[in-house]
Amino acid sequence: MAVVQVVGADGAWAANKGSWFTEDADLGSQAITVVSIIGAHGSGKSTLLNQALGTAFTIGKRGSPQPGTKGVAAAKAAGSPLVLVFDVEGADARDRSPSSPAFASRCAGFAAALSDVILVNLYVHEVGALQAPAFQLLQAIFSETAKAADEGAAMTSVLFLVRDVHPDLDTAALRLTLVKDATEMWNAVSPGSANSVDSFFNFDVQFVPHFKYDSENFSQKCTELRSMLVDSSNPSFQAQTKFSKGIPANGFAEFASNLWQSLYASVATSKDTARDIEGSTNPSAVLASDAAFSSALILAEAEIASLTNQVSGGDLIDDLGFKGDQIASEVLRAYDGATEGFQDDVAVHRRRAELDKLLDMQIHSAFIRNLQLAREMCFADFKAAIASSETSNAQAESFLARTRFREIAERSLRPGSDWSYVAEQSDLENTLNEIVAQRQLVESTRIATARQHAQVIEYLQYTHAQTLQHQSFGGGGRGGSWNVGAAYRPPDSNINISLGYQQGRTNIQISMVPDEQASLLGPNGFTAGVGPANLGLSFNINM
Repeated sequence: MAVVQVVGADGAWAANKGSWFTEDADLGSQAITVVSIIGAHGSGKSTLLNQALGTAFTIGKRGSPQPGTKGVAAAKAAGSPLVLVFDVEGADARDRSPSSPAFASRCAGFAAALSDVILVNLYVHEVGALQAPAFQLLQAIFSETAKAADEGAAMTSVLFLVRDVHPDLDTAALRLTLVKDATEMWNAVSPGSANSVDSFFNFDVQFVPHFKYDSENFSQKCTELRSMLVDSSNPSFQAQTKFSKGIPANGFAEFASNLWQSLYASVATSKDTARDIEGSTNPSAVLASDAAFSSALILAEAEIASLTNQVSGGDLIDDLGFKGDQIASEVLRAYDGATEGFQDDVAVHRRRAELDKLLDMQIHSAFIRNLQLAREMCFADFKAAIASSETSNAQAESFLARTRFREIAERSLRPGSDWSYVAEQSDLENTLNEIVAQRQLVESTRIATARQHAQVIEYLQYTHAQTLQHQSFGGGGRGGSWNVGAAYRPPDSNINISLGYQQGRTNIQISMVPDEQASLLGPNGFTAGVGPANLGLSFNINM
């Protein structure tokens, strides 16, 4: 499986901001499940992920001071395209400077903010040792969560993976110790808070046999862990819906990029500070701008999250551009107010530009999702309109759908920004054009069929008329429009002659009939044999 370097060893963003994996575009708006692992350098984090989830993270050489994973690396779980795995650099890498724990804490905080499940990897002898690297990283995650507690941070599943456990060890006592230490750690970073640790984290513990000396049971445990992380039918399934951050697959890369820039910029490194001081005439302005920057981000987080949650939940925001610009303007005013005494300092201006760009990127994520909702709504209305009546004009309905989308898209643009809805508009128009073309083809086929049917009926009527016309002709003559008939019988004879003219045909009939009064002669008058009195003949001529 491909591995993507998300955050480099130097803290710079290393991944593509558009998409990390080719299949993400096909996954659309389906929510990504994120599983992250934190722990000490060289504690077998990458080895466990590779065997349990089929990833291919780099494994450091045993005993080497250099970690196998630097910064944050990402990969998809084998056979589960919606499960994304983060491998986070350990907090105690020996090739790092003394600032290594701070960098690792920021990496862990970034991964945890995106994660449904956090795997805390630690050795069995580290249970109860709160200074262990895994607990230091967990404490950093708790601190970040506590800061956002009032804004209602989403819940996260925390799964402790205790390594190299002997089968005879009392695991129940270890489980109680881990949960107790985690609870006390939360109380320490959020003193006086009304929110308990259970409001934000769900704890579970799994005990993992030794990778080398108990390899068979280690492999079996990895199989169990995979089921717990990817199989929703497992009773111990960790990535439950209540832990989901709801980030869509086709927008995850951009969202993560914006989040890292926000997190990284909110903590000034020595390099950042030196850069600002070089262009600043007042070092106090640098400190003031950094403090104002961090405060502004906290102010913006809840407001922008409200927009993001609304569109992620499928609710279209008709005037997103106006609302987004209001949020950005309010945050920038707060920054200006906090740096009022240093308005002419270059460091303050630079930080303000960075803040404006960061806000723009975060609101832009909601803008993209809003365009998707608008496109889906307009397409659904178009289909409903053409399906309601066979006589509906698909071309006209297509025009209405395009117009409606364009109106919503225009109101979703942040004033003065370089945002664009051309791609989404093109997708909608291509889909509408294809359906209109198909409907026109069906309609033209129906019309052609009806025309052929009418031609057949017309031909049959013509044939019938020709038949009647031929019947009105006799011997090539043209029939008249009158009829006449006459009959004559010569006196004292049994000959009857009749003449008739009807429909252009002449009929001559000559007949000889018996004497109708022969019976009145009686026996003495009856003629024996065949004679004129009892013989009848008929002769017809038709012309």
